[in-house]
Amino acid sequence: MNLLDFTLIHTWRMCKKNLDPGQKVTQITAYDSDSGNNGLVFYKLGVGHNNKFYIDSKDGTVWTLSTLDYEKQAFYNMTVIAYDQGTPSLSSTAKLWVTVADTNDAVPEFSAQCTLLEVAESRQPGDTVFKLDAEKEISKYALLSEFGRNRCHDVDMSTGDIRLVKALDSVQQSHYRLLVEASGRQRSALNQTRRESTTVLGKIGTGHGVRLFPSRLYEVTVFENRLAPLVVLDLNATDEIAHKPVLYSIVGHDYKSW
Repeated sequence: MNLLDFTLIHTWRMCKKNLDPGQKVTQITAYDSDSGNNGLVFYKLGVGHNNKFYIDSKDGTVWTLSTLDYEKQAFYNMTVIAYDQGTPSLSSTAKLWVTVADTNDAVPEFSAQCTLLEVAESRQPGDTVFKLDAEKEISKYALLSEFGRNRCHDVDMSTGDIRLVKALDSVQQSHYRLLVEASGRQRSALNQTRRESTTVLGKIGTGHGVRLFPSRLYEVTVFENRLAPLVVLDLNATDEIAHKPVLYSIVGHDYKSW
């Protein structure tokens, strides 16, 4: 009877996280110089696999048994056991180290998906009117679109500061709607869009009166298949400076049903 010899006593491999189970990790090989049944080598995993890996008992191939999660466990120190069919059975052990490779898969999240602002008309180009605050590691911010006649805003791709690029004029346009984006960078250098947020900017006109709604944001649920016309919200605003009748209008490009 002869002892079993592993080709490598220590084996180190790296596996990507979040891959489907059944990924090949490596193949472990041991030799037994005996002949016949005494020379047949079989494999099994000892301690350290935590039910995340399994090994083919005949050829020594190690596979993932479930999805690996870097945040839960980034390193596995496993024992591989090779044994023969002799009487008594002889065995040898080797170490298999597996490191889980991290990837940036955390989704950036804004503290609010919709933000309403009132910006004084006297603010000058270059002034910062709002700062985006997406969580997680952010590679860059971007302004996807600005709904309105003129583009008056821009977003600093590094800091998330929303700045004016043109002077505001409440006579020409009184409301703006911006669609902004926060992107996270994968370690493979591929830029991935994570989450979008809509920021609504409303101007306060200087010297033109300030019309005040009781609330700056209304959320209404309307059931489908209701017959038109249908009252869904009763708005009431006052002009506290000019004391004149208030005119109402819907601004934007997505109000075809209203």
